[in-house]
Amino acid sequence: MASRDAGADGALKILRGDAPLEAMADDEFGLKKVVDGLSTTLAKRIGAAGYALGVEGPWGSGKSTLANFIAEKLEQIEGHHIIRFEPWLIGEKNVLLASFFGQLALQIDGIERGELGWSHIDRWRFARLRSKLSKKIRRYGEYIAVLATPMGGVAAADPSGVMALSAVGLKGVGLVSRLFGKSLSIEELKLQITVGLRDLGVRCPSIRMTVIIDDTDRLEPGEAVELLRMVRKVADFPYVTYVICFDGNILSKQVENVLQVEDG
Repeated sequence: MASRDAGADGALKILRGDAPLEAMADDEFGLKKVVDGLSTTLAKRIGAAGYALGVEGPWGSGKSTLANFIAEKLEQIEGHHIIRFEPWLIGEKNVLLASFFGQLALQIDGIERGELGWSHIDRWRFARLRSKLSKKIRRYGEYIAVLATPMGGVAAADPSGVMALSAVGLKGVGLVSRLFGKSLSIEELKLQITVGLRDLGVRCPSIRMTVIIDDTDRLEPGEAVELLRMVRKVADFPYVTYVICFDGNILSKQVENVLQVEDG
């Protein structure tokens, strides 16, 4: 007599739990057309100004599986770079922001010279541009992270930055110098990054970066709103597209809770 846990051929059934599927080869939902359409849109129809695309659905509806499939498809496209940003693994919003900009800078650093097909001089110039841009992105992330702390507002009134940095335990003289040593506002630094990304795009028109953000509905309300602010205002850069997976009901409640508005 066959076990209830066995299939028709007598083999035991595998318990998958609720883990998302990782590869299109495992697709059991017929998602290929959806994935192909979204991937084509993200790779070929998004303008240089960047974009944000939402994947909305309740827990367990397959958002993470769809995100994994889209990432797999985009990774096969030349010049396309994927950032899998997992805010739920990070937590505190100041660390969350610094982590994101660190990942973005790593993607810039990782663009291979060989994929560009240029002369040796052109590659050297591009490497220099890439290095300067990634350093500015890291610096911007550090600055934003400090301002995101409970004492972050002090930074605006304290040009030395010592009070704000002390509030989060960052007392190193080197860090103070890097963040606040020059008379450069955060808006000016963001503008420099934007110009650098546009220059990057002129030299390499095929380059695109897609940031896939999952599990937003598992975040604390303050972290979720900080993530929305990052996408909408802090990191709305050229050639960067966001794919954000969320539960609309939960995210709207988080917004209402933090921003004290009637309709999130």
